[in-house]
Amino acid sequence: MDLRITMRHGLRYDLLLTIPLEELQDIRLSVPGWAHLRKSYGIVRHPIPGVVTEEDLKPTATFDPLKQKVVTGSSGIRRYKLPPQDHLSAGIMLPEHGSDAVPGLNALDPDGCVNQRIVLVGNRNLGNNYGFTAWDSGRSPHCFYLLGEPVGTRTYTCLTWRPSEGPTIQSLRFQQDGDDYRPVAAADPASTSLGDVVWCTYGQQVLRAGKLVDTEDLLTEFYDLRHLFHFNLKDPSEQEHLRALTALYGDTAALKEAVLGVWHGGRPRSRYFHNATGIGHDRLVIVQRHGTPEELGQWLLEAGAEDGILLDNGGSAFTWGWFAGTGHTDGRRRGGVVFSSPDWRPPSISCLAITLKGSARHNETPGSVSFSVT
Repeated sequence: MDLRITMRHGLRYDLLLTIPLEELQDIRLSVPGWAHLRKSYGIVRHPIPGVVTEEDLKPTATFDPLKQKVVTGSSGIRRYKLPPQDHLSAGIMLPEHGSDAVPGLNALDPDGCVNQRIVLVGNRNLGNNYGFTAWDSGRSPHCFYLLGEPVGTRTYTCLTWRPSEGPTIQSLRFQQDGDDYRPVAAADPASTSLGDVVWCTYGQQVLRAGKLVDTEDLLTEFYDLRHLFHFNLKDPSEQEHLRALTALYGDTAALKEAVLGVWHGGRPRSRYFHNATGIGHDRLVIVQRHGTPEELGQWLLEAGAEDGILLDNGGSAFTWGWFAGTGHTDGRRRGGVVFSSPDWRPPSISCLAITLKGSARHNETPGSVSFSVT
């Protein structure tokens, strides 16, 4: 594993994490609120007939799965957001959900130290924003999506974990399977080759087969258009412009025409903080950096990735490592955050747990270094 953090005041602040595939043991998808957030509309940014009115959207709103109504701000889904280290527990108690624990990653020993070489990175668009869906063979129902998501009609570019192949980024469709869905290859929905998929999760693909993805192909994949364009939200007219564009979400043709007009009309691009994951023929690459989606794709390419997606943005991006934080004298550690975006908000709906081979105890003990004396 190679971890590089660049901090050049006023110029750069970014992370590059490269993990050789031969060192990779497993990747797990953590979403403690899976069953509950499937009954949510997440962060609501556009009117939904019969559910969300224009008035509900002022100033911001989320849908509360417990109360089954729109509430102000992020309070509706806040109870499903946990600090990174809480995802590591064997059982997780969700606030206001009674005494039944949901399964966690079970990566802590009895002293609360990490028992695996594990790195956590954010996947926080899932459960927050439309367009983001996931599938997990160990969950019931298997498919995760927000209410109203056209999950059976879209193609999703997904980071996919299969024991036979490791991590890949694939274009998938979700095919109806009774009351649930199952992933199939978008290019060949009749194929049964995806039978050993453990999980998959969507992200906007910025790098495909060693080439940057055309920006026009991405315009309708950003529910939060601030990740593409700059809007001065202190200006009421700018707020209304953004709201009018977001209201078109769900009508792909109309949205694309409107956003193309914004782009060709000269609206400034935003340079956001993005969390990107890439796959090369011999490596897994994580880049967390301030830039445009295209720039993230280029940086993934320069780091040796051939395919890459964005998983989260802005205050969601972080990397947590087992080797950080306080620990015991025998080399065990409690882990800690090693990198985060400047406006990071710790609680996360979802994260990826990347497990490396080898022992979590890494510190050299006294007397393990031999000195040469002349």
